Amino acid sequence: QELASLRRALIYQLNQRRREMIPLLLPEDDDGGRSSQLDPDSGLDYNLWNEVTLGFGKAHPDRMGCDSLVDMQAVEVLGSGYTKLVVRANLAGGQPVALKLVNEQGIDMSKCLEDFKDPRACRELVSYKLQKEMILMERLRHPNVIKLKGHCAGVQGGGGVEGGRAAVILEQGNPLQMIQLLQSPWEDRFRVCLDLVRLLHFLSRSPLGSVALLDFQPRQFVTVSGQLKLT
Repeated sequence: QELASLRRALIYQLNQRRREMIPLLLPEDDDGGRSSQLDPDSGLDYNLWNEVTLGFGKAHPDRMGCDSLVDMQAVEVLGSGYTKLVVRANLAGGQPVALKLVNEQGIDMSKCLEDFKDPRACRELVSYKLQKEMILMERLRHPNVIKLKGHCAGVQGGGGVEGGRAAVILEQGNPLQMIQLLQSPWEDRFRVCLDLVRLLHFLSRSPLGSVALLDFQPRQFVTVSGQLKLT
């Protein structure tokens, strides 16, 4: 009975995560805003949802998938948090990328395992934050937002990611270092300021409406070829 109760609670949490992403999948209304309908027949962008959960497929031949992660070499850990782990990696062809993965030792994963004792379901639950990020990157495509290069949905049996572990593949950037920025020429600092203004202007009137950055800190930004990008 206790096991059944835990299972019901876990299913409830999974359903809650899915509901949180529904507004991001809704089409724009005639005024350029998001539709408020939440029923399954309201025109949800199922193509985008399928891409996030199953892979990009033939619709985006330029996007990387699980096959791209075969024989990759992890170079270093760039950062970790409650939910995610970011790793600098080189793909088999030598292309550098950044990978976002579920942090197996993170607080979110540890708490889920403590509560529900189901590693596979907990990995799915925690990975919803990665899926939400992918949807946001698709909806908020902009020169000052980090480019989504692809992902491995972590389907069992897929190459490159063990045990169904999902991975988001991003262009690789250099973490924004305030000391280096202060020591850089004024032209470079001005360029960073201009990039930041362009980003904030875009987010204020994005396809999803006005978007707020709740964690507005230097660690949320990288530079790619001198251009500031939100991660």
